[in-house]
Parts: sequence; structure tokens; C-alpha cells
Amino acid sequence: MRFHGSRPPEEILRFYHKFHVFVLSSRSEGLPMALLEAMSAGCPVVASEVGAVPYIVEEEIGRTFPSEDHEAGARVLLELLQDPEALLQMSYTATRKARKFDITRMCDEYARRYVKYATGPG
Repeated sequence: MRFHGSRPPEEILRFYHKFHVFVLSSRSEGLPMALLEAMSAGCPVVASEVGAVPYIVEEEIGRTFPSEDHEAGARVLLELLQDPEALLQMSYTATRKARKFDITRMCDEYARRYVKYATGPG
């Protein structure tokens, strides 16, 4: 499947709901939005250890592997695919953890911190 150009969010969400596992094998990332989108759709994750990925992908939602170590990536993917119960639990946990990255919640938290630091101690 290839996506050329932008797609409506509901179309992308339909694809995420068909996945058993979301794989992100990037060489470089910051905070990958595709990873957060997949998590919010309930996809367990297998991702390379780049950028913020190791801080987001915990054992409860998926597995990570060293960037460009394709054999390690394949091993962890096969391990997860052989454990449907673990995948189901990871799906629930991924959805809950993705809520932490909700844009409205994050903006509110940043604003609260800016006010706190701007007004100083006390």
C-alpha cells in the first residue's frame, strides 16, 4: 500500500485498525507522529531506537531494536506475532499511553509550566 499525498484522518485510522503490529524502522526520528497515531489506534509497536522512541515504547506497548539492525527487528516482530495474548494487552496499553500525548493536554501542561516559571517561586 502506498499513500501519495495527504489522506483524511479517518482513512488513515481505518488502516491502523487493520494492523496487528505497527513497525517503525526509521534511521532518524524526533517524536514520530506516525508512532503516536498507531498507538492511539491500539497498535502494538516494534520500532528502531531513534530519537524519543525508546522513551515512548515501553515493554507494555511493544519492543524496540537498535537502528539498522534488521535481524533484531525481525526477531522482536516474530516474537510478538507468536504471542496473541501479549499483543492484545499491548493494544489496550498503547491506546492509554497515547492519550498522554494529546495535543490539548500537552498545550495546557506547557502553559501551566510557563506560568509557574514566569511567576517565580512561591
